[in-house]
This record gives sequence, C-alpha cells and structure tokens, in this order.
Amino acid sequence: MIRDFNDLGYFLVRGILSPEELSKIKQTVETESFLRHAFWALNPHTGTTECRKVMWRHPGNDVTGMLARSEKIAGTCEKVLGGEVYHYHTKLMTKAARTGGKHVWHQDYGGLKWLISDYTDSIVTGP
Repeated sequence: MIRDFNDLGYFLVRGILSPEELSKIKQTVETESFLRHAFWALNPHTGTTECRKVMWRHPGNDVTGMLARSEKIAGTCEKVLGGEVYHYHTKLMTKAARTGGKHVWHQDYGGLKWLISDYTDSIVTGP
C-alpha cells in the first residue's frame, strides 16, 4: 500500500469492508432522511444537473461517521501516510443508473489550498 501510494499517488484495498459493513452503509445513505440533504450538482460543461451530492464536514455518530473514524479506514490511512489523519469533509455523489454520459470528477483541493499548508496528501475512497 505504501509503495503504491508513493509511486502512484493512490492505493486500493479490496475487501477492507465486509459485505455486512457495506450493506449497513448502503442502507444508511439510501434513506430518505439522508437523501433530503442532497442537492443536484450542475455539470459546468452542459448546464444540466446530472448527479446528487451530499456533503458534510464532521463525522457524526451514524455508520458513516463510525466508518470515517474506524481503525480499518483512519488507521490504514495513518499507516500509509505515516502520521495522524484528519477528516476535512465527506462528499457522496450519486448518478442515476442507465442515464449514460460521463461524470465530471474533480477531487483535489482546488480553491482550498490557502487553508491547508500541505495539501498534497488526500485520501479519496470509493466503492
């Protein structure tokens, strides 16, 4: 993992979460109470709304917050990065199935570079 991160800028850990853990996360993020916080993201190239986005800054006490603080996730990231990790924000983006087209991804710190003195290490997780 450490070599992959240093050489490639990312690492992939297959199976870090069990099917049961993934099921709990899926159940949580698909509830109406969770999705009511979503907003539609505008594609700057087409002017259309193509995905829903939910963002938050502080890991809560639900399954998503526990995941962010877990040894499996935070502990693994600390081992790879060689120090303590901090949660800046979480962003979940969803796109309707079978709608075609591409999804516009932009995962660096962009305009937030003024906030972070060393913004070169960012962990992006996905399914």
